[in-house]
Amino acid sequence: MFGIPKSDLIPNSYAFESQPLITANGFREYDARWLFPKEINLIGIQALGLALGTYFRERGIEPKVVVGHDFRSYSLSIKQALTLGLMAAGCAVHDIGLALSPVAYFAQFALDCPAVAMVTASHNENGWTGVKMGAQRPLTFGPDEMTRLKEITLAGEARARPGGLRAAGMGCVPIFFPTPPITKICLWSPPTVFANMTRAGCSARRSISSESRRSASVSEPTCVKSA
Repeated sequence: MFGIPKSDLIPNSYAFESQPLITANGFREYDARWLFPKEINLIGIQALGLALGTYFRERGIEPKVVVGHDFRSYSLSIKQALTLGLMAAGCAVHDIGLALSPVAYFAQFALDCPAVAMVTASHNENGWTGVKMGAQRPLTFGPDEMTRLKEITLAGEARARPGGLRAAGMGCVPIFFPTPPITKICLWSPPTVFANMTRAGCSARRSISSESRRSASVSEPTCVKSA
């Protein structure tokens, strides 16, 4: 679907806007970290999501993934690109919106999702991005998982599958990849996640009642058709 990523694309060029940029140094021992957009672009993030979804399938786990993003101004767009890649791999993506990493890990249990992909650069300064991943709750990726993900991504081994969904509020929206082209997409505002940290642990609840939806000004579905 994306082919083999490039590592030397120049920003503001046609190639940069149409091909995946991913540098190998971003795959670390326990997570992934890149300078954005110098070392990875949005198409590269989509390719990473496709490779991650391919790896989940390879592991034989149910392809249900919690995704979230940190406070950086560009993290939302990166999470959206990652989500497109995961859905292209046939994953059901549960978007919890802006969150801390521990909340994403908790959501794996609260939403019954085996996998997680949290967009965050942790303590790094602005300009960095990355993803913390897991496929065996409550564990996150270690050296073996990261090595295999790197191989799938950089060798272009990722494969698209049908059945991708984005969990949105109280329902799921089907997306069809790679052909025919997308003809209809329903976009929802991401669900609100409330977290209370206590000495006993942490609890989370999602505002799914109609009253909560009204008070939070959550929009109704908007249908968008491609040209």
